[in-house]
Amino acid sequence: MTLLYIMEYLKHYTQPQILVTTLTLLFGGIFTRKLYNNKKLLQEIELEKVSIEKIKQIEIDDLKNENLILIKENEKETMNNEKLLKKFMDVCSKLSEKEKILNDTNEKLEEYYRDKIKDKCVKKIDEYGSGPIRYKSKCGTIYYHGMGHLENKYMWWESKMNRKILEYKNKEKDLKFPDFETHDIKSFCNNCEYCEGINKKQRNKFYYECKGHKINVE
Repeated sequence: MTLLYIMEYLKHYTQPQILVTTLTLLFGGIFTRKLYNNKKLLQEIELEKVSIEKIKQIEIDDLKNENLILIKENEKETMNNEKLLKKFMDVCSKLSEKEKILNDTNEKLEEYYRDKIKDKCVKKIDEYGSGPIRYKSKCGTIYYHGMGHLENKYMWWESKMNRKILEYKNKEKDLKFPDFETHDIKSFCNNCEYCEGINKKQRNKFYYECKGHKINVE
């Protein structure tokens, strides 16, 4: 389109020299304008690049500063963690020492009370025999071996069996009720009496009545 305008404009000029000069001036102006515009565009591009580089450098500097701050905070946090770890290890060490002391103390106490209980058991056996004490008097001062109200749930129970202990002569017989049955009445109860009335018809088992014991059964 531009070329058509130019040809329309030049058709009035017939002399070649004038035509050449005119064309030279016309195209030279066009190229000069384009060159100028290109230079201006290049300058704008360069300015934009400089601006971008400045912004980029600012952002890089900001990131570096943030990174330095984070590094310092991390170092501070690391130091605090090391201090806390040291305190924790100190506490663990002290707890370990105390635990050892406590275990030693517990072992000594267990040994002490084990011996004390053993002596107490021996003393109790000497006092009333090896059989379990199961009942006490209404006043709560006399304790008894043998059967009692806990056995009235059985079909074979009779009131005359109260405080009675059964001794089996056959040492091989299994004791179904070891709380009031035995193979050796002398070791089971040391304060009992042979029941002549009940034992008249007995051949293999014999009844004894516990006469009671004044003991401390804590």
